[in-house]
Amino acid sequence: MKQTVLFLFLIVAATMYAQMPKTLNYQGTLATGSTAVPDGNYSVTFRLYTASSGGSAVWTEAQLISTRNGVFNALLGKITPLPGSFNTSYWMSLQVGADPELAPRLEMTAVSYSMQSAISDSTRNVADGSITAAHLADGSVTVNKIVPNFVASIDGVVNKGGNVDLVAGAGISISPDDVNNRVTIGSTTAGLVPIAFAFISASGTKASGTSNVTSSWDAGNTRYTISISGESYYFANYVTVVTPITDVKCMTNSAGNQLLIYMRNASGTAVQSDFQFVTFKP
Repeated sequence: MKQTVLFLFLIVAATMYAQMPKTLNYQGTLATGSTAVPDGNYSVTFRLYTASSGGSAVWTEAQLISTRNGVFNALLGKITPLPGSFNTSYWMSLQVGADPELAPRLEMTAVSYSMQSAISDSTRNVADGSITAAHLADGSVTVNKIVPNFVASIDGVVNKGGNVDLVAGAGISISPDDVNNRVTIGSTTAGLVPIAFAFISASGTKASGTSNVTSSWDAGNTRYTISISGESYYFANYVTVVTPITDVKCMTNSAGNQLLIYMRNASGTAVQSDFQFVTFKP
């Protein structure tokens, strides 16, 4: 599959006092022709050269990047240290999976840490509070320009510029925790006891939660597999609430004493997404 990378930003994460940066934050769009690739994970190899063509790479790093609407971010240098000096010209190339290396190479031009030495602070500084909402054009700041991504909607409910209120139904309690950036959904019904909860990343790795939870992504069946130790999970005997971070539909099932969670986009295609869940046992 022939793929194209549309280069958007090359941002330097510099250390303090004009020291040389240790990593580069790179953002681009992965597309086939003019169409963004499907959301998912892709193996990308980044290379640095000292010439626009030919020669051997002076630095190479392979990463597994995740795309959303084709857009991806990569922190270069976190696996293989970047060249110790940026006092010479470099060109970057990308290779997606086993596809040929993309051309032409991207020349790395002056960035913030070097430009600062040539331009005084007085000509570049923006006064605190000088950029207000009135200075921004409507629609000029999009989801793809905000890192990290935010929740644009909850189960199809969108409230631009305001809150989406969660209303507790019968036997359910909702406890917001602004300090820790989380909402806890619990049960007020006698006999319905939460036995497990966790936050699962899109890759299937458990980021946090109770110690009795293990998780994985089953690529063959396009689903998440959740094991709760000490429990023989069968969907009819438990109550599980799943909250995805992105705008997707969730379905649950069970097999082999495990909880199965499926994610589907609006067109019904299987996708991966960060989510949290809590399981109750009557």
